[in-house]
Amino acid sequence: MTLLTIGLPVFNGENYLEEALASIAAQTFTDFRVHISDNGSTDRTAEMAAGWAAKDARFCHDRLEENCGAAENFNRILRKCETPYFRWHAHDDVMLPDLLQVCVDGMQADDSLVGCTTKSSFIGPQGEHIGADIPDLSILQATPSQRMGHWLLRHSRCDAIFGLYRTDILQQTVQIPSCRGGDQITLCELSILGPRLEVPRPLLLLRQHSDRVTAESASDEEIAKWFDPTATLPKGSARARLLREKLAMVRAQDLSFSEALRCRLILYYWYLRQTVIWPFKGFVKRILIRVGLRRSS
Repeated sequence: MTLLTIGLPVFNGENYLEEALASIAAQTFTDFRVHISDNGSTDRTAEMAAGWAAKDARFCHDRLEENCGAAENFNRILRKCETPYFRWHAHDDVMLPDLLQVCVDGMQADDSLVGCTTKSSFIGPQGEHIGADIPDLSILQATPSQRMGHWLLRHSRCDAIFGLYRTDILQQTVQIPSCRGGDQITLCELSILGPRLEVPRPLLLLRQHSDRVTAESASDEEIAKWFDPTATLPKGSARARLLREKLAMVRAQDLSFSEALRCRLILYYWYLRQTVIWPFKGFVKRILIRVGLRRSS
């Protein structure tokens, strides 16, 4: 039985798809299959995916006639997965050759892990090195609330969604909801379900480019449409919706009363920090700069 499925959801990805697929094919670990799900692309994506499926039996692809949204495209690949391990891969990112092997080794060495990632580096449109990601994104604390608090309050980066996970555990989650920050909800739930290891080697190259819909400059409406083309912006802030979704996720978990309470308190503090504490600190900083008591950075 094949050990691992790599799910690659893509929409109009011709600029970087070839490099991403080549980096998968070059892995030292070879017991995998690749499911390319083309979300109704109008460029050469389908042609490129078909070319890889024709020359490498580990690659397969299917094409949706209409764009169903990024969230559904991610989730439909996961629902079809039948291998013990699963990993999503973005069409514009690049794996270094040992990534799969070190992640599989990490998972097989510790049955308690729900997932394993590696350190990442950032590259530009032409593959130029931009910088390294923050170190030590492991979540190895003993309790669900400690793990969720460590991830959400210390760094909360969502790149870990592109880690290697146990398929049966990932399929138990809400998967990726169709809202801005939906992958944050998934990662919060995974942190409750078990520990995740980060291998301290920069084996994943995350590409930064202006075409990324999830870039900081994108509007809430653009990102909502990216997740779900039929979506309309809900009333209230995106952070308020995230809080509601996270609280609902915690209620669905099989947690003791004390652990569930701790998780809720962490979420309320996260929301307070995002909406009150950090904006207030920013306001004070601007005042101090204006009156000459602090230099602008």
